[in-house]
Amino acid sequence: MLYNYKGQNDLAIADFTQVIALNPQSAEAYNERGYAYQIKCQYDRAITDYDQAIALNPQFAEAYHRRGNVYQDKCQYDRAITDYDQAIALNPQLYDAYFRRGGVYLKTKQYDLAIANYNQTIALQPQLDNPYYIRGLAYEAKGLYDHAITDYNQSIVLNPQNSLAYYRKGYACDKLGRVQETINAYRQFIACASPQEANYIDAAKQSLAALEAGTVNQNIKERIEMQCPFCMSTIHEDAEVCPNCHAVKGYGIDTLASSRDKQYKSTLFWTYFSGAITILIVLFGLRGNGFDLVMSLILAVLCPGFITIVLLVRLKQLSGEPRWFRKV
Repeated sequence: MLYNYKGQNDLAIADFTQVIALNPQSAEAYNERGYAYQIKCQYDRAITDYDQAIALNPQFAEAYHRRGNVYQDKCQYDRAITDYDQAIALNPQLYDAYFRRGGVYLKTKQYDLAIANYNQTIALQPQLDNPYYIRGLAYEAKGLYDHAITDYNQSIVLNPQNSLAYYRKGYACDKLGRVQETINAYRQFIACASPQEANYIDAAKQSLAALEAGTVNQNIKERIEMQCPFCMSTIHEDAEVCPNCHAVKGYGIDTLASSRDKQYKSTLFWTYFSGAITILIVLFGLRGNGFDLVMSLILAVLCPGFITIVLLVRLKQLSGEPRWFRKV
């Protein structure tokens, strides 16, 4: 077992093989040799040893836990979940089984289940920084940036050298438009980042350059949001249709919404129509007696006057901002 923790996996395998030869009923020996194979990425051999450990001791929670880790590394997530469930059932205090199961749920985008498992991990081991950091990633994936920032901050308190926590905090702050906090987080990340994080360093420097120059990049533009006036769901400011209740934005009247160009064409049509009606009324009056002429002149004033008022109202609407209308 000591060889495993020193990274001398070949020696560990040789020693545990001798132990198994002397005591074939040693579940612990199979479990530790399986772990050595796992570290060497010899996953099939590791699984074979964990299988044997479990066969010898069906109550061996750690063997289920480690076999679950191998299945996760092999992207066999259903099997991993099954093993983690069994490990936790046998030992509810096995915090790393919750943590690893949360990792499977995070990879499969089951964010609520991931958060629940990280909650349990933190309840059992509140002094560990990584569960806070990973839970922050799950909150971030759900768009809960305030929650994510809180977790990143706690991860940093527990481990000030957790460079990626600074980076993700900068990203989350940027999403919320907290410019100065974003700048500070990215600067802290760059200060403690390792050379292996070169890609993140480049991205942080680019964001810093844009923020410090006071420019508004496309990412900032894309995060502008508003609420639909009907269903109150969050939508982009430039959206023309609410994806939730299907309300539409335009320049129409009542429940009809359309583009500005279409409404201008409609206004022009009614202007020509009112002029034609006026000419017809006057011509009708000229062909009749005096009373007909008087009535036609009155109508010639009232009819286009009414249409003119309607058109003025329409033009005033078109001169402002588009409004939201409930689709019928």
